Amino acid sequence: MTKGIRSNSFLIWDSNESCPITFDGTVILWRQFEEKSSTNVVSIHDIIERFDDQVKGAYLAFTHELANTKIKGKRLLDILTIKNGFSFWYTSDVYTMTSFKGGYQFDAVGILALDYWISSTTDLKISIFTKNSRLQSAIAGWCKKKGCNIHILRYNPISRKVGLSSRNILLLTTSIYELIKAIIILLSWLVRSRFFYNANLHLNSANQKLNGISFFGYLTNSKEEEDSRISFESAYWGALPRFCRANKQSTCWFHMWIKTTNSIDSGQAFRYTTKLNKRLEQLETHILLESCLSRRILGKALVEWMSIALKLIRIIGRIEKQVVNNSYLWCLHEKALYVSLLGIAGISNTLYLNIFEELLDRMPRQRLGFYLQENLGWEYCLIYAWRKAGHGQIIGVPHTTISYWDLRYFRDKREYLESDHSLMPDLVALNGPHAIKSYLQWGYPHNQIREVEAVRFQNDGITATKRPSVNDSCLCLLVLGEYLLSDTQRQLRLLNDAIKFGSHNLEIVLKLHPACFLNKKNDFLSDIIITNEPLQDLFERFTTVLTGCTSSVSLDAYLAGLNVISLLDPTKLNMNPLRNNSDITFVKSAEELSRSINCLLDNNNADRHHSRYNSYFTYNTNLPLWQSIISGDIVN
Repeated sequence: MTKGIRSNSFLIWDSNESCPITFDGTVILWRQFEEKSSTNVVSIHDIIERFDDQVKGAYLAFTHELANTKIKGKRLLDILTIKNGFSFWYTSDVYTMTSFKGGYQFDAVGILALDYWISSTTDLKISIFTKNSRLQSAIAGWCKKKGCNIHILRYNPISRKVGLSSRNILLLTTSIYELIKAIIILLSWLVRSRFFYNANLHLNSANQKLNGISFFGYLTNSKEEEDSRISFESAYWGALPRFCRANKQSTCWFHMWIKTTNSIDSGQAFRYTTKLNKRLEQLETHILLESCLSRRILGKALVEWMSIALKLIRIIGRIEKQVVNNSYLWCLHEKALYVSLLGIAGISNTLYLNIFEELLDRMPRQRLGFYLQENLGWEYCLIYAWRKAGHGQIIGVPHTTISYWDLRYFRDKREYLESDHSLMPDLVALNGPHAIKSYLQWGYPHNQIREVEAVRFQNDGITATKRPSVNDSCLCLLVLGEYLLSDTQRQLRLLNDAIKFGSHNLEIVLKLHPACFLNKKNDFLSDIIITNEPLQDLFERFTTVLTGCTSSVSLDAYLAGLNVISLLDPTKLNMNPLRNNSDITFVKSAEELSRSINCLLDNNNADRHHSRYNSYFTYNTNLPLWQSIISGDIVN
């Protein structure tokens, strides 16, 4: 629970070093959790959770207003438009809110929470200890708005004089660096296009499917799956490919190849899709998007990307002066905007936009389109190209449940009311009561939501028997790694420290996130077994799992009946979908983790509860709700 305010003096302590507990006022820890014994110390993480709804709403409002900020009479949204009706603003990290890519979002949310917490305090005295120049600048701007002075205890000097400031010079340097990296990626795409450009071959089959159904998603199959499977299967789409085949539904599947720790490479992915097209005899068509590259597409993408780059460079230093509300937050977001539009993500999105336009313009009208919805940049490129080509309804499909702090899935309510916002899907297919409640709570139009079965989790809805007991003297602990390497390393470091607190007899098995590449020589891995076994097989062997706070894998473990320990991070929003679930043990330190392990040693059995599944997902192996949508029995 957040401690109360002691005085009008506050010290923002943005460091992993020990804070001065003798400070005559309240210390706000920005990178640590507070010690319970400290009466004048509070963490910004706890303040955020206290004012969660207000802060979330304020942040969504800020990003919406940022898009509508006018520079010389023209909205930022319009400045970044390169095609009729499509703005690259929608592909930026600032709009898509991919918070796992950087801490700027946490800092912005933290300042908004701080503003709510001390809103009634007068005659403020603010001090800050930080090496983060952008956080320092944002706090200074906030203090100026509050009419109070700021005392800098440690800082990187930032010139805020008229002209090209040090911060703008740094931003320009970063932009040039990102441009160089993007050009290298562009060249690699060009090289690959020479080896397996084969769009015509795939489209010959696709052209036969007038009023067909198209699916857009990721291809992450392993080498074993490539060699052994005769028919197409997908961890993301679950039972849906089998359902379509069983119902003799002709479909076209567009795949984005994603590199993971055990996936096939891009060449193998191309051969795999070609093999599927030969085996499935026109019932399914599979198109690897990367195989549709051509020099013409690359040339168009390069011109568009350079156009965006020139526009962004021209407005360096001008946006902050025009932001109306909470302008002090802009300095936290400017780097993310420039990096995401000028760097690797920027050139990739321009390539995908032109690939989608090329393919969808040449295909006959498709009745329905489904895509895996995570609200990433390529999805808005798809929606634009789909509608431009005159196809039917486009439907977003979140493949897991929705986390409260996963801001990718939420927008300011005003955005849903704007008639000119043409990049929302016609419908979203939500997989259960939890996701539907989350969408409706934050203003998503009710008439654009359809409930469907959770195809990715259909095998998890069946009640399982109790797992066999294990040796009472030994706890078998499954560690599920995070998306980012740094987060996984933090998990292992705190687990290593927790073991030192007690005499635990642990058997530890680590399963890395598919996108995380960890050096096997890491010191933390000396007594840990690394596995590539499927999650469902691991869940049958273990009763307890340790997860982080940004991955949804904890929900998979919870539905499988495991005891879940979730490790919170003081510098990240709690994006665990089980946030506020009393069945889950959330820990903040190695000492708390050690105590949790001790408790579980006394009770190391787990049961799978069917009610757990029903509270999150809709379950029916016959998929009648999906059948209703696919058959066309839907109302706009």
